[in-house]
Amino acid sequence: MSQASKPHHFIRVSAGMRYDMEVWELFLKDFNGICYFSDLHWTSSVDLELFTDACGNSDYGCGAYFQGRWCFLQWPSDLPCEVLKDITYLELIPIMLALSVWGHLLNKKKILFRTDNNSLVHIINTRSSKNDRVMNLIRQLVLFTLKYGIQFKALHISSTRNEITDAISRLQWDRLARLLPVGASLEPEEIPVSFLEIFNQKLTN
Repeated sequence: MSQASKPHHFIRVSAGMRYDMEVWELFLKDFNGICYFSDLHWTSSVDLELFTDACGNSDYGCGAYFQGRWCFLQWPSDLPCEVLKDITYLELIPIMLALSVWGHLLNKKKILFRTDNNSLVHIINTRSSKNDRVMNLIRQLVLFTLKYGIQFKALHISSTRNEITDAISRLQWDRLARLLPVGASLEPEEIPVSFLEIFNQKLTN
């Protein structure tokens, strides 16, 4: 907008700007006008027991784990090679999956997500990317955080690995059964239809 030096100058509205406005329109349709106070302090995803992982192999997929609950998504067999090589995009998918499944349990949380992917840290913290495919998911991230009153940011750490989500993303069910803590669910959570619709529409775009 700052490029308009005169009041009568026109601004070209890009496709990305229209998509951004659609996110706000979707949020405002269901917004009841009530806002709640968020938690005072940021909570690490490690302390929350919130872990995600994605595998860049067409035979596998991605997984998420949260306090004894878990879910997984297997990559479609026709997933293009350029998508499988986009590890930043792939690692964002299980984060979105976790918020889609357990967002209502994270209401009003201030979550500090730890990852060893520098690019993902920057994208999550700025809510911006030049990658259209990634931006499709970032808009959904914004919508989820608005819906549940979640504040979400990322912090880079030199290395991170969670054996449970690694097993889930590689579909290693026997290994997963050995790793799950006592009392954890032995069955995956059902993925909301709304997330599957987003995934199927945007994954190959």
